[in-house]
Amino acid sequence: MRDKGPVLDPVEETRWSIRDAAFAKALEYPEAERQNWLRREFSDDPEGLSDVMLLLQEEADSREYFDTLLIARDCVAEDLSIHLEDAVDDPRIGAHYGPGGSSGGSGQAAHPSSMKPAAVMGATSNR
Repeated sequence: MRDKGPVLDPVEETRWSIRDAAFAKALEYPEAERQNWLRREFSDDPEGLSDVMLLLQEEADSREYFDTLLIARDCVAEDLSIHLEDAVDDPRIGAHYGPGGSSGGSGQAAHPSSMKPAAVMGATSNR
């Protein structure tokens, strides 16, 4: 059975429901307007403001991380397409990939930091 996390008392659950709703609503605003809107909404609850601001920062950090992963995926796809240009047949059919497979590689995925570092690092510098 999956752990549902800690059980909150009704008051705490209500507080987090309000914070969750404010977080979702804040995402609808342009980034430049979010803090002002949140400060108005939580003018009497500095702890709530802090919690929602933290959630927004985590969301921004995760967006940056996933942007980096998308760039790494595109680098891998580009490198793969170069190797497959001369392939007569689809190499995926009947092939075994991963450790001990016949994919022709080491069986290990390249770490994003080893793939075109300038492109991967450039994705995060625009923020």
